[in-house]
Amino acid sequence: MITTPIKRPFARRIFCGSFVLASALAAGHVLTGCGGSAPGSSAALGPAPARPAEPKPGEGRRTFAERAPARTRLLAQIEPKALPAGELGAVLGWGAQRCGVDVERSISRVQIAVAEPAELRADILGSLTVEDVGCLLEAEPDGDKLRIGQLEIVPLPGGGVRVATPGALADGPGAREALARRLSQALSGSGAAVVADLGPADAAIELVVTATEHLEARLSSPGRSDASLAGARFAEALAAARQSGAAGLERLEVAAAPPDGFVMRVESTTDAALAASTASALRRHVIESFKVPSASMSPTVIPGDHLFVLKDRPGERAGRGDVIVFRSPANPSQRFIKRIIATGGDRVQIDDRGLRINGRQVPSELAGAAQGLPGEDGQLNELWQETLDGRRYPILRTPGVPPSSAPIDVKVPRGSVYVVGDNRDNSHDSRHFGPVSVEAIEGIAAVIYLSIDANGLARWGRTGLAVR
Repeated sequence: MITTPIKRPFARRIFCGSFVLASALAAGHVLTGCGGSAPGSSAALGPAPARPAEPKPGEGRRTFAERAPARTRLLAQIEPKALPAGELGAVLGWGAQRCGVDVERSISRVQIAVAEPAELRADILGSLTVEDVGCLLEAEPDGDKLRIGQLEIVPLPGGGVRVATPGALADGPGAREALARRLSQALSGSGAAVVADLGPADAAIELVVTATEHLEARLSSPGRSDASLAGARFAEALAAARQSGAAGLERLEVAAAPPDGFVMRVESTTDAALAASTASALRRHVIESFKVPSASMSPTVIPGDHLFVLKDRPGERAGRGDVIVFRSPANPSQRFIKRIIATGGDRVQIDDRGLRINGRQVPSELAGAAQGLPGEDGQLNELWQETLDGRRYPILRTPGVPPSSAPIDVKVPRGSVYVVGDNRDNSHDSRHFGPVSVEAIEGIAAVIYLSIDANGLARWGRTGLAVR
């Protein structure tokens, strides 16, 4: 089953929200919430260091990026005046009326650093006090401190408030020079910017978000095709939605950024109703976010992955090999995520000889040696590569496990698709509930924008991967 992220207490949202802040701003709050697991335990984060120390002579000139925690992957700086009216309040303003705080007038700048594996620092500069921020974030007292889960709220020596995990309370050695330089360049033409190095270290995906008369997100992946592939699919879905007459998308633009990325722009507005209508149209017609809670599609998508799913006429556009989100035939309130292996009119055969479509064997091969991967229940799985209609993707098989269903030999009705999980021996799919009507398809999975493990730690190597 797949679930739509819902709003969580701010203690959780401030952590995982930092990863998706850029997307949320640029898409007019396209995300419905983060929905990730709570941050990990203090043991996972390491011992708590001292509070921020008074700067030594000469240290006051160090920038926020130069003071960031070790292994920083994301840097952000936001000035309220650079954002459309209400945007900062939407990010930090929960409970403002209850606490009697004018968030946008009380904050001159917000600076955020996110480091692996699970460190977060947010410096809120301005006239807010520790008590103000504690009220806004619904913090709980812990002796003479205020905490939100693993986050602690402390005053900054030069004025302002820091909200941070234990490992990020004290100043660190700083972010990588290249990341700090990208933030400086992004801020040269904007008062609000987010820069990030996502994905694995040897093939990082670069994210830059700025706010001027447009909110603009630029994603690039030097030497890889993931960003350009995701951008092309996003642009195609937007163009098709407009062509079909979908309203509310006039302010949004997606363009290629050769050779390895794309740019998304949305025109800034102070009209809250107009911004809300754009976000609603985007979710309804183009793209929506979902969270994966189960391992039935491992290793393509795994528990804790957060996906962007393309919404434009998915029933018409989805074909063999696509990974789709659909309503359960047995319970339409539930959503599942599976891979289409056959469409209307196809004959599907699944038995100990493997998978055959219209009498032709679907090629699959063991990926090198019998590679053991930890299964959901501690079993060792074998990693295979399957090729369907020219599309190559990984699947898992569990040696020694009886088949999850009797041999299959069915013809898929017109207007339906046959779906299975990539985790072939651990998936509830069409082998059990039959073909799925194309009318039940809600979207085609496009890209993993965030991945959080069971301990609340970010899986940086999965962030930004296209779903293939």
